[in-house]
Order: sequence, then C-alpha cells, then structure tokens
Amino acid sequence: MTDQMTETALCDRCGRELTASDPVPMCAQCAVEVADGRIPVASEGVSRSDRGSRAVEFLRSFGPPALAVVLALVMLMRVPALVGAFSNPAPAHDGTVVIDATGDRCVANLWTIASAMSENEPVDATLTCPSSGRPYVTTTEGEVTIVACPDAAAHGATSISVRSDALVPRVR
Repeated sequence: MTDQMTETALCDRCGRELTASDPVPMCAQCAVEVADGRIPVASEGVSRSDRGSRAVEFLRSFGPPALAVVLALVMLMRVPALVGAFSNPAPAHDGTVVIDATGDRCVANLWTIASAMSENEPVDATLTCPSSGRPYVTTTEGEVTIVACPDAAAHGATSISVRSDALVPRVR
C-alpha cells in the first residue's frame, strides 16, 4: 500500500477543516458571516475596530469635560428663574407712578379681570376696589371694553384701568 498524505485545508478565519464544498479559503459559516457583515472586513489603512477604538478613546478623554460644560451652561440658564423665585416680588404696576398697597391690590384685581377678558368670560361683578369698596367701572369704545378703578385718586393715581385690546393694567 502506498501512503498518501492528504493535506487538509483550514479556514483562514476560524481554523476549521474545510470540506470540498466550502469556498476557499473560508468555511461556509465564516463566508456567510462575512457576507452578512457580522465579521468586519479590514479595509485599507485603518480597520473598523481601530476606528471604533479611536472613537471610544476620544469619548473617554473629552466626554466628561464636554458633559460638564453642557450641564454648567444649563444651570447658568436657570439662574434668573432661581433668583426670581427667592427675591421679593416687584410691584404689580410698571412705570413711575407711586401708588399705595391698596393700589397694588387694585391692579391685581385688574389682572384677574384681564384674564377673564382674554378668555371671553364675563367680568366677575363681585370684584371691587379694595380702597373704596365700589365695583369697577366698565365702558365700551367701539369693540374695546375698558374696565377702570372707580376711585384711582384714593390710590394716588390719575387712572387705573385695563383695556380688552391690550389686556395689561395701566396706572397713570
């Protein structure tokens, strides 16, 4: 008998013994995995795994400082709201007219009336001027409704009113 040495071919990727039906130089399973993209194929220059490790290295070195900067910016944007929450509220009026505390309450009532007017709801008839106790005076000029304090002089102002077209109380 003659001894013939049969040389067996091995898969380049996994090292399994190749059969006659396997595509050379890989076994059928490795050929399918390469075709499906499960096993990365090295390209010229930098392989996919090298690119991935570079990205991970970049994120590890610059990720935490970048996250800290973003969080610091977000917190800085919230500072005005935080300061406003702990500071004394501004008076309910704007401008240079000085009115007393009941005038501030009168303006607060007009804000309530302005809110009702913006929702097209009827004005609450039970709201009265805190100084005089009289109901607010309602007048109409065309399509504009004006609600005014009946005794603005008692608050130290010429007039305190709100208009349906502006919806912001004015103190003069």
